[in-house]
Amino acid sequence: MRQAKQILVVALCVVLLCFAGSWFIQTNGGKIEIHPFSIVTSEGASLSGQIFRPTDATPETPAPTVVTCVGGNNSYSMMRNLNVELARAGYVVVTYSSYKHGSSELLETDTMGASDVLRYVQTLEFADQDRIGVMGHTRGGGYLFKAALSSDCVRAALKLGTVELFGSLQGYDSQTPINCGWIMSNYNEYLLDPLSYSRDTALQRVFGSENTIEVGKTYGNLEQRTVRRLYAVDTIDSAYPFSTGYAAAALDFFAFTLDGQQQLPMPVWPWLEGLSGISIIAMTALMLSLAYLLLAKGGLLQTKVVSENAQLKGARRKIAGGVLLNLAIVAVPFFPLYMLGKRILEPIPLFPQNDTNGLAIWALFAGLLYWLLLFVRGRRYGNSTLHMRLAATPEKLGRTFLVAAAAFTAIYLLNLLGSVTLAGTFRLFCTYFEPLTLRRMLAACTCFPLFLLYFLLAEAFRTEPDFQCVEPKWMEYVTSAVFYAGGPILLYALNYLGFPLMGHSLFHAARFAFGPMLAITPVLLIASVISVWAKRKTGKVYFAAFLNTFLFVWLLAGTNAFYYK
Repeated sequence: MRQAKQILVVALCVVLLCFAGSWFIQTNGGKIEIHPFSIVTSEGASLSGQIFRPTDATPETPAPTVVTCVGGNNSYSMMRNLNVELARAGYVVVTYSSYKHGSSELLETDTMGASDVLRYVQTLEFADQDRIGVMGHTRGGGYLFKAALSSDCVRAALKLGTVELFGSLQGYDSQTPINCGWIMSNYNEYLLDPLSYSRDTALQRVFGSENTIEVGKTYGNLEQRTVRRLYAVDTIDSAYPFSTGYAAAALDFFAFTLDGQQQLPMPVWPWLEGLSGISIIAMTALMLSLAYLLLAKGGLLQTKVVSENAQLKGARRKIAGGVLLNLAIVAVPFFPLYMLGKRILEPIPLFPQNDTNGLAIWALFAGLLYWLLLFVRGRRYGNSTLHMRLAATPEKLGRTFLVAAAAFTAIYLLNLLGSVTLAGTFRLFCTYFEPLTLRRMLAACTCFPLFLLYFLLAEAFRTEPDFQCVEPKWMEYVTSAVFYAGGPILLYALNYLGFPLMGHSLFHAARFAFGPMLAITPVLLIASVISVWAKRKTGKVYFAAFLNTFLFVWLLAGTNAFYYK
């Protein structure tokens, strides 16, 4: 008990220090003010966002301004790293969530609110009205390009990924007086020809060239605002193709087209991500130590774990067989998702989100496979230990659920406190933190039963006596990590095997299956730690299943917020 309290205090201090460090980096040591904003648009709906304002940007000395918007299925917090790099370089950054994203209202318009945001920027006295640029990722970039064409205030427009989307380049040509740029990836896991963008006809029309567009070459005239530039960075265009390479290219483009700061600052992105990683580990320790104290207080700790481990010291072969079987169970559901593609993942009342529905459907498929396996094993071997691990009175079950909910809520409130007091963007178990809204809570209610099914059955299978490890104890954590995260890692290893052989991945146009899994793999590693720890402490699988379900439902409903009307 005393050791748990000590771990809790140390972990809390580490999290708070990471919050302070993240705030210090995001604000450049207090030289950048960050505050949220909300506007009512011409349609009478609200848009939410955040402003990064360097303190030397004043009505007397206005600064060049960049409006940023992330792609579909995400809120503005996903642009944190790029926004920070721009703000540190002296730009005012106005970032926002489009309609149907984040906390913005559910509405469908041509530019999804981008035009109203540009009008809002024109009311900011600290924004230099002669030096306004826009930058968006895929869907967000498409909306901003459309809005920029119908606005007379935009001097430069930059797109991250996807040359043409929703007709965003209609009306653009080589003489359109808006400096335009694209940042693309040299590699793309979704395309047979990842460099085909340089021969895109829409891009060639805007560049005024019938030949392949040369990367790094400046087309057009700066004085006439017809500059055209194409950047290519050494990244794989996965779920969120942002990197220090993207940041450097964005800074170079706006420095050239908006007469911004020519001296590019040293990137701080790695420091932010490093602090985020440390805080994730500390949050896990904090949550588990708090959970232990709550379990002990509620009398839910198992003093004698029902297990046959003592007889299984020579069961390495069975353990390996169990892990390999789980890899197949986790990997198999992705193949029907890959084949069905977007059709099965369109938003419906049961799954109100878009391509991240793949995670919920994956949990359902994998859960059913686990159930089938346990049913067959139970009929064949008469598995009595399964009942011992799963049996619980309704009272114990309810109290265990409440303890798991309280432990996760404590982490949520801690992030909320950091977000409110420091006005920054923080990480919660590998997702960017944003407060709950009614829409997110409703989405969580639809996903919770599916992930609970998956984790209950996965834990029941993982804790089978044949698959348990006794000596050394740390091997159980390793086995659990491979058990939970091995399937996705195996899929990605298989997918990327094509790069050294053919120059592209084996599976193509597979964002709706592979993209979301890349984001949850680190959380699966956290889930594996929670699973072993909780089983050792309680002797049951419920607590780990409840806690991991909270984590995964937040992963879907917290940041990935995209809804249809």
